[in-house]
Amino acid sequence: MLFNRIKGTSIEAERWDTFIKSSPQGAIYALHGYISAIREDWEAFIVEEKGAWIAVIPFILNKKGPFQFMPQAPLTQHWGVFFKDSDEKPYQQLSKQGKIIEGICKELEGIELFDFNLAPDFPYALPFHWNGFELKTRFTYQLDLSQEKQLLEAHLESSHKRQIRKAQKHELKLKEKEGFETLETLFLKNREAGNDLGGGDARILPLLRKLYTYLDGSKQGYIHAVYDAEDNLQAAAFFAFLGKKMYYLIGAQDPQAQSSGAMTYLMWESILRGKDAGMHSFDFEGSMIPGIEQFFRKFGSRPVPYLQLYKNNLPLWAKWLHKLIS
Repeated sequence: MLFNRIKGTSIEAERWDTFIKSSPQGAIYALHGYISAIREDWEAFIVEEKGAWIAVIPFILNKKGPFQFMPQAPLTQHWGVFFKDSDEKPYQQLSKQGKIIEGICKELEGIELFDFNLAPDFPYALPFHWNGFELKTRFTYQLDLSQEKQLLEAHLESSHKRQIRKAQKHELKLKEKEGFETLETLFLKNREAGNDLGGGDARILPLLRKLYTYLDGSKQGYIHAVYDAEDNLQAAAFFAFLGKKMYYLIGAQDPQAQSSGAMTYLMWESILRGKDAGMHSFDFEGSMIPGIEQFFRKFGSRPVPYLQLYKNNLPLWAKWLHKLIS
């Protein structure tokens, strides 16, 4: 096996995307254009065997003083290791994957702080554990869109049904494929009202704009918005898709329209449109926050676990400082 560390700008985008789309762990967040919109200076480990790629690992590297940090990138649920699809026997597959992970762990030895998420269907995390990484369980929420529409409706929780009926009664309407300014307007309104949807990160809107430019241009994402009867913007949400999977990236609602049912109506109508377009799965991107988790769960979605890898090799004083400021 050959382990190569390569800058993202030096990687052929088409070859990279072809590999990601064929990987069992493949996701929209790992496409070349998506990563490049998040950080132009991203890098990757590419593992080769007999000239063929068998695994890729995208990453970004931050430096603070003498220390190097490898964090999970913003607006990405997971990256981690993406393996080539294989028809080998399970024992052979896991053995090869274990060797790949062992090699990656050696490549990461100079990184003091490592915080990374693996795909929900990542097959073999034990080698990370054996190399000193903590494995923490997190959850996303996914909805099966291959079921009949009647079942989707039956699985809606009653309070969500009331919210949708309320929105329909007040003649709220959904407009598809709106411009980025709809989402930006609602973000700024929430910021003025003291609700920072970016978690205090001032980079969130510029990053979202770059992502929108990429996903809209490649026809892999769009923004849907809901308006009231007077054509006032009530809510907007940003969706992406890869293959048969649809992703909810982020959304916002007018602070003065919290009781209108607009966001519930927007999500539901967007889910139905995704189903009509042939999507088989809708990923809410989960949340560990109780109120948001409950909102997603009421659509009939189910929790799907994935692993967070964590390792902190900072000296004691730096660990204390990192904990203090993080």
